[in-house]
Amino acid sequence: MYLDVLIPNLIPSGQETTENIFNVQHLDGIEFDGLKGPGIAFITSNSNLSHEIRLNLIKFKNHFKNITIYDLGTLKEVEEKSIIELTSYLVAYNIVPVFVGIDVNTAGSLAVENIKNITLISNYIELIEYKNSTTSVNHLAYQRHLCSLNDIYEIEENLYNALSLGKLRSFPAQLEPTLRDTQILHVNLDCMRFSDAPNTNGTLPSGLNAEELCQIMKYVGTADDLTAVFISCDIIADKYQPEASLIAESIWYFMEGVNMSLPDHPSKSTDFSAFIVHSTSLDDDLEFLKHNQTSKWWLCHTSENQIRHYLACSYDEYQMSVSEEVPDRLLKFINEVDK
Repeated sequence: MYLDVLIPNLIPSGQETTENIFNVQHLDGIEFDGLKGPGIAFITSNSNLSHEIRLNLIKFKNHFKNITIYDLGTLKEVEEKSIIELTSYLVAYNIVPVFVGIDVNTAGSLAVENIKNITLISNYIELIEYKNSTTSVNHLAYQRHLCSLNDIYEIEENLYNALSLGKLRSFPAQLEPTLRDTQILHVNLDCMRFSDAPNTNGTLPSGLNAEELCQIMKYVGTADDLTAVFISCDIIADKYQPEASLIAESIWYFMEGVNMSLPDHPSKSTDFSAFIVHSTSLDDDLEFLKHNQTSKWWLCHTSENQIRHYLACSYDEYQMSVSEEVPDRLLKFINEVDK
């Protein structure tokens, strides 16, 4: 059964390869005889930037023994319905699609359609509003001078995982936990500093650097329930470097994260050590869990209806709680569960 029969008119056909980073590539006129196992699918819009990213990616080495890397080519239909249909098909085979050149609204629609949380990385607060939706939207790397005071107040008062660029730099230990439960990610390359992405519309002298973006993508790759990753970039000139190299590098580190990920969420594993911390200020016991293999931490809080809720946290946040300085992020989570 061929992939282009299962998903008509979305992608061209392809073949296996051992010549570059991709284990399987789709090429016009060659039949594709099925998916080879869990992994990552690279899918792009039909743009010069996408082609340059692909040319950069194929130069990289494949270190990934636990996953299959697919190049599914260029989408023939860059439409929300097609993206959602293709994502659902791939996720059923434990394949995470990485879409390049797809806007934030499509990523948001996918989140709403599948009732998934979404993390938005941009230098401003990209507001996605969907009526009658329970979709959780989180924001990272936004720069406060680009955002309205009301938006900043609303986000920082209500979201325990939101991190401005300043907080991301001031509290680096919080970055991995805030990304650990990401289900859908959208990266707008305007989040980068101008010197790292000079041809991208909206970049400023301040912003993420290339190393930080690669680290973020690696962290997201280890997320336990990841559905899809989107990367978009508004090029202001007919120049695609260094943006193409930057995006390709970040995708490689995302692959590394997926390759090393383990099912370590408390809902999927029992290999944990538990630590009970009594908080006199809350007059309650806080239950922390540490996974014995990955050394990742979670806070567990039980609601009134006896449902256990988990918040990914850091060792530093556990230590602060032991010292009777329960972090605001943990307090917001507890208050949300208790509502």
